[in-house]
Amino acid sequence: MANKRSVLPEIAVRGKSPVLWITFGLVVGFHGFLLLAMPRTALAARPAVQAGVDTVDDPAGERADPAAARQLFQLLNRDRAQAGLPPLAWDDSLASAALKHTQLMAQRRQLTHQFAGEPPLPRRVAAVPLGLSGENVAINVTIPDANTGLMNSPPHRANILSREFNAVGIGIIWKGKQLWLTQDFARRIESLSDEAAEDMVAAAFARTRARAGLPNLQRIGDRHLAALACDMGHHDHVDTDKALKSTAAMMATAFTTSKPGELPETAVHAAVQRNAQRYGVGVCFRQSSSYPSGVYWVLLVLYAR
Repeated sequence: MANKRSVLPEIAVRGKSPVLWITFGLVVGFHGFLLLAMPRTALAARPAVQAGVDTVDDPAGERADPAAARQLFQLLNRDRAQAGLPPLAWDDSLASAALKHTQLMAQRRQLTHQFAGEPPLPRRVAAVPLGLSGENVAINVTIPDANTGLMNSPPHRANILSREFNAVGIGIIWKGKQLWLTQDFARRIESLSDEAAEDMVAAAFARTRARAGLPNLQRIGDRHLAALACDMGHHDHVDTDKALKSTAAMMATAFTTSKPGELPETAVHAAVQRNAQRYGVGVCFRQSSSYPSGVYWVLLVLYAR
């Protein structure tokens, strides 16, 4: 299943009502009993060397197998290399989340992405700052067969070969002669200071104006805008009203993003305003109910003088 959520941008012009652009997409795929895939939106890589979990036996005959997880990880990156894609980095937090989910599946002997009472995927991987997450689950009898089955299933293959992901964690449990597995994928967010993220937004703003044949504008430094961006994160809601009321801005746009170097359509529209003379940017990385892993909250304002 794929579930992509928009970044909920908002743009407002002084004297006009705010306009919201919100898009959602959902694709569901189920191929047989053995495989089920669910990528969903919800973000520096370390060497991919180990899962960070030891092999554990319990009275029920369940055994975690980090060596098998590493083997599947290598096969996954082999398939990405053959497709001309960069390798995914191993992430211990993702692996821990994947193993916990696999344990639930093995104990309950049920292949699913979420059990009753279990947090949804974005909350299970909230320890990782990310902008996108996805998951494959499967049961099989060998690691090579499991990898082949995943690659032969379009929704699972799409996760494995996605250009959007840059990290993965895998959890494998043996129960008798069956292996149960979870692959948790993510696009990890680059760790930036709020000031560095503001500079990236400003650079994207300048590039947008240059492409439109417009001169760059004077950028003003105003920490009040950063405070307003943090306030948006605190309330889990993009808001341009406060910027228009508390500054002399002629226009304001607000959005969330995992890529501060890329502007959404609302910000592009604002960037190419011909009657603007100056602009300011406020950015705040913050967690919220909608973004348990955290996201950059961005406020971009334009001034006529």
